[in-house]
Parts: sequence; structure tokens; C-alpha cells
Amino acid sequence: MRPHGGHQISVRPLTKEERKKNNKNLLSAMKPYKKSILLASLFIVVSTLLSIFAPQWLSKLTDTITEGAAQQTIDLGKIARIGSILIAFYACGASCNYLSSFIMAGVTQRFAYGMRKKISEKINRIPLSYYDARQYGDTLSIVTNDIDTVSQSMEQAVTMFLSSLFMLVGVLIAMFVTRWQMALTALLIVPIMLCIVAFITKYAMPQ
Repeated sequence: MRPHGGHQISVRPLTKEERKKNNKNLLSAMKPYKKSILLASLFIVVSTLLSIFAPQWLSKLTDTITEGAAQQTIDLGKIARIGSILIAFYACGASCNYLSSFIMAGVTQRFAYGMRKKISEKINRIPLSYYDARQYGDTLSIVTNDIDTVSQSMEQAVTMFLSSLFMLVGVLIAMFVTRWQMALTALLIVPIMLCIVAFITKYAMPQ
């Protein structure tokens, strides 16, 4: 008769090689959803571009109103055109954000389903001695909590990474188009920030 408890399993931090192997396995498991991720990336790119160009049109709207107020001849037609463009920009940006989130949510749900299916198949092949040496809650936690954590983290990480990456590239392009001298000045700060982040990460992350 098996005990209701089991032996306590000590958990050690992963080594650098093990983290690399886990990341490689995670990327390999995401390959079947490559097309969906690329489609979500396309919507993120469009949303990012719209969010970059919308403030420029908002600046034109402000300038038009200011100049018209100073001359006491406000061009309502021009204001309406710029306002329509702004509404279209923000509406399309919100729609693209929703579609990218919807697609990534579907990807993570299918990913979690596939992982649970594989774990269920493996559990049925594991001998009973494995369960005798472990607590019941450990196995249940892997099937439920751990998979949910991985899938949710994947959805948030992929979406935030792509959005931040495209935003960074778009803002840099806009900065160089507007005034390249100021853009170069801002870029000089980036290496210093990277060195600070690397220094903090080195001592904050477990070795």
C-alpha cells in the first residue's frame, strides 16, 4: 500500500546549460504555431506604427487650431480631416491590439493543451515507484499550475517582447527622421544602461 505523502524532493536552481536547454525545447515546442505568431506579429507591427504616427497628426491638429485661433479664422474642414485620420489611426490600432491578443491567447491555449496531453501520456507510462517517492501534490501541480504559468508567461512575454522591439525600432526611425543629432545623443545613453542592467542581473539572478 502506497503512502499518502511521500518523500520531500529538494529543488535546486537550474544551471546555465539547463536553462539554455529548456529555452531551446520551448522554442521547438512553439514551432507548430509559427504562422499564428507571425500573424500576431504583423498586427503588432501595424499597431506600433499607428501609435508612432498618431502623435504627429495630433501635433498637426494642435498647430492648426492654434494658428487659426491666432488669426481668428479656424479651418474647420482641415480640422475635421485631421480628426478623421486620428480616429482611424486609433481605431485601427485598437483593433490590431485586440486581434494580436486574441491570436496569442489561442496559441497559448493550444500550447497548454498539447503539453497536458503529452504529460498525460507520459504519466501513464511512468511506473508506480515514481509516485511512491513523491507527494501527490507535486504531480498535480505540474499538470495544472506549472503548465498554466508557462502558457501565461509565454503569451505575455511574446506579446510584450514583439511590441517593445517594434516600438523601439519605430521610435528610433522617427527620431532620426525628425532630428538625427538628438537621436545620436539619446543612443549614447543606451550602452551605459545596458551595462547597469547587466551588472544588476548578474548579482540578482541565482547562479
